[in-house]
Amino acid sequence: MSSIRYLFTEGIKNIFTNRLMAFASFGVLVCCLLMMGCSLLFVLNVNEAFESVEEQNVMQVYIKDGVDQETIDDLMIRFSEMDNISKCEYVSKEEAFDSFLNSNEDYSDIFGGLAYDNPLPASFKLTVEDLTQYQNTYDAVSAVNEVESVRGQYDVAQKLLGIRQLIAIISFWIVGLLAFVSLFIISNTIRITMHGRRLEISIMKSVGATDGFVTVPFVVEGMMLGLLSSIASFFAIWYIYNSADGVMLDTLGTPIIPFTEIWLPIIIIFLVVGLLAGGLGSGISIRKYLKSGGGSVYDAI
Repeated sequence: MSSIRYLFTEGIKNIFTNRLMAFASFGVLVCCLLMMGCSLLFVLNVNEAFESVEEQNVMQVYIKDGVDQETIDDLMIRFSEMDNISKCEYVSKEEAFDSFLNSNEDYSDIFGGLAYDNPLPASFKLTVEDLTQYQNTYDAVSAVNEVESVRGQYDVAQKLLGIRQLIAIISFWIVGLLAFVSLFIISNTIRITMHGRRLEISIMKSVGATDGFVTVPFVVEGMMLGLLSSIASFFAIWYIYNSADGVMLDTLGTPIIPFTEIWLPIIIIFLVVGLLAGGLGSGISIRKYLKSGGGSVYDAI
């Protein structure tokens, strides 16, 4: 226990001893985490927007003339039980004609006479739940015998899916690149710290200290920098996000996801990335230094 306390104390002490480099690493790591957080929040809000669009993606199914009410009721049950249909709404011939007249009020005198011989078919409005299964749903609905035709927005659905996938891929690479940059920065900071303490390391090695004993304080130093950066980044992104909420609502009239609903995964991601970047960066640097012959008395001299 005394050895563990010593190693952790040394790791924390290193931060204050090399406070200039530690502050530089802290600042850059915070910037990386903020950009990573902005990317994640952007993806979350884009997904939320696409989900709302998907909920409005309606497939219009026109029924053949002469279908009786009992068959209509059976179709209502059949469509409602399909896997990819979240909502099924029946529109009778009369309702369709009334809706047509309301949308063409200026020509109501002309079209009003058609009420006695209504040419509009009955239909179902089917809301598609998953756009990736849009074509399968379209084919299944079209195959029903009582269906005259189906009007959908397949092209729109495909474009939405393409945009969504593109944003996800770009965001993935941005997050990966920023994580690599964070790892690289921490690694170089620890490398500079090791260079300044090479005499101390060589003395420890000469009296029998193992590589693990030498490595732990540097890993603790990196993890502490990652932890502090994660906490600072979380509160900074919280403030930025809440400020952006008001701007988006004022300019576009579109609110974003409340931060209270997504703060937990954000803080978890920040902590995991910060601790891993700090710990791995430090561990890789000190291991590489020791394997290359660093830590010997000749190296220190």
